[in-house]
Amino acid sequence: MLNLTRKVDYGMIAVAHLCTLPNGELASAREIAAGYGIPAGLLANILQDLARAGIVQSMRGTKGGYGLARDPAEITALHVFEALQGRFRFAECTGLEEAEETSCQTFGRCPVKGAVGRMHARIRDVLEDVTFADAAGGRPSYRVANRVIEA
Repeated sequence: MLNLTRKVDYGMIAVAHLCTLPNGELASAREIAAGYGIPAGLLANILQDLARAGIVQSMRGTKGGYGLARDPAEITALHVFEALQGRFRFAECTGLEEAEETSCQTFGRCPVKGAVGRMHARIRDVLEDVTFADAAGGRPSYRVANRVIEA
């Protein structure tokens, strides 16, 4: 089963929280952590990773904190996932670039390689289609096979 790490889960919570702030307002890592019961030190590291990826921005000073670096409609779940966990790969043999090798012993003769590859592509598409645009007050929606699904 594919599970999101706590780091990705907490990162998505933090980005969704920042989407709810009035324009130009910032939130501290400690404030966000306290609001959701997340360890403050861990969240601070997560926010730094998200800042390095250009998803959030950090402002220093007495009125400092974190805010979004881009429009929420331009931030996808895949962006947050890959900023915190590296390139999305459903299985060891999926999402490989042309020149990459896998240590999978059965790669060349695997009977489920095609099905696993299709699952990888569909899950990646969902992560890419889910944006944080509706986090402030609506129900997010996403497309699966050209159908819109509301969460």
